[in-house]
Amino acid sequence: MKDRSLPKDLKKHIKTYIFKKIALFVLMEAALVSVLLLWGDTLLGNSTGIVLYVLWALLLLVPFFVTKFPFCLLDKTYFGVIEQVQMKTSVENERPFKPTLEGHYTAVTAVITVKEEGSEKRHNVKVKIKGSATEKNSMFDTYADRSGDSFVNSAEATYKVGARVFHLFGAKHVVILPGENSQSVCCAVCGEANATKDNACRKCRHTLIK
Repeated sequence: MKDRSLPKDLKKHIKTYIFKKIALFVLMEAALVSVLLLWGDTLLGNSTGIVLYVLWALLLLVPFFVTKFPFCLLDKTYFGVIEQVQMKTSVENERPFKPTLEGHYTAVTAVITVKEEGSEKRHNVKVKIKGSATEKNSMFDTYADRSGDSFVNSAEATYKVGARVFHLFGAKHVVILPGENSQSVCCAVCGEANATKDNACRKCRHTLIK
């Protein structure tokens, strides 16, 4: 069985991610408490009793929603295999508030069920991939087509049942691990596509998982 221990730089990345989340949460809470203590009467007006306590509680909940702490710490690093895939296509626009004909593109949302390696646990992951006529999509080896057909086919060929995947703690995505004939591998940290011969991501310089 392949060694699944994480490289030192990825372990450090996870520790840094956790530290930043906790630090941001603590700083936001401290800032809110300071503001309420100093200018609470002015900001909350003449509120008293239960109303005042409710307003304090609601304001102090803001950092939880902004930082998603502590729920973000429930994530985990895992290897797995795709067991089920559901593909949904939609036509969207680069300017949703002022759409243009040229701005239309095909987007594919892949809802995948991943069985964790060495466990019976399953993860449901939603991946949204935006098609583009001029930019290479980081998830695929081929260029996407605005007409949608080749782009959808690329998505289906990439996120298929049996494909091996990897998710790094704190990352917003899962990456497909390269097979024998794969020409590219995506970075688990930033999602950038790299050549399979590379050992480090050309964008963020983190170690590539293969």
